[in-house]
Amino acid sequence: MGMASLIMAIITPVAAFIIRFSLTVLLSMLVAISVAAAVAVSLAASLAFAFALAMAVGMIVVTFLVGSRGRIISITEPGNPTVVVT
Repeated sequence: MGMASLIMAIITPVAAFIIRFSLTVLLSMLVAISVAAAVAVSLAASLAFAFALAMAVGMIVVTFLVGSRGRIISITEPGNPTVVVT
């Protein structure tokens, strides 16, 4: 009986430490994942806002050019439009 209680006296704190350590690691991983998700959502929202703002400014500029100077002859590249007006 003395040997069993000695083994339990050694195993119990080790098991408690392992459980505590794994819970701490799991909790820190969950915090890191949630922070990364929040950063990704924030970045996506800011990129979408910047894209929408650029589209709005581009449409205003093209409308102003068309309204003030004539008509659009060509918009060259879809990714990088160059407006040529007469």
